[in-house]
Amino acid sequence: MSEPERWIIVTGWDRHQHRDMARTEIPPWLKVYTRLHSDDDFLKLTFHQRGVLIGLWIEYARARRQLTDSTSALSRRLGHRVMRRDLDALNHAGYITFSAVKPACC
Repeated sequence: MSEPERWIIVTGWDRHQHRDMARTEIPPWLKVYTRLHSDDDFLKLTFHQRGVLIGLWIEYARARRQLTDSTSALSRRLGHRVMRRDLDALNHAGYITFSAVKPACC
């Protein structure tokens, strides 16, 4: 029997959006703040995990906030291997959470 599907939720997603985001379904760009390099939780992540986080932000936007918690699917989407420990590290750092309920689109 397979495990129930889980979903990734990006914490504080709205702060990565332009104020006019409601005009389009998939944002053409995201905000990435320079203050990340002053954030101890971000700096404690490995360089690989930081790259996974940025990739997750982009894919989360492209998937209209409906990104499954599947390391194999994420690896395909990001073009690089994503491991459970990477997602767990991002979760523990407070950048993502997991949900058993499929998020509402947009």
